[in-house]
Amino acid sequence: ASLMLRKLGSYPRQNGLAVALRELGRIERTLFILDWLQSVELRRRVHAGLNKGEARNALARAVFFNRLGEIRDRSFEQQRYRASGLNLVTAAIVLWNTVYLERATQGLADAGKPVDNDLYQYLSP
Repeated sequence: ASLMLRKLGSYPRQNGLAVALRELGRIERTLFILDWLQSVELRRRVHAGLNKGEARNALARAVFFNRLGEIRDRSFEQQRYRASGLNLVTAAIVLWNTVYLERATQGLADAGKPVDNDLYQYLSP
């Protein structure tokens, strides 16, 4: 959908559909901003999502230490392979951490120690 909107927006002469879609986007953005200003819970959820993305990027930077974190391959295909490998390693680390933490909380629960159920939402990779 975003590709279609970009193509429609790039035409020098704007047709009625492009103008209507642009205005619809403005309405949606305005409604979101109003919800954002009104809802503390929405801001909290968005902030948590942004923190997850930043944490994933920090992990990728920590994993990709070879060549000072720069992809210096000449061909696009080799660059893509290197980036895909980094994504695979990062995903494996996130999965391992999730499984490890889930097993740890299950061990606490099996030992009869109280585990706050609200913490389980943080186990999702």
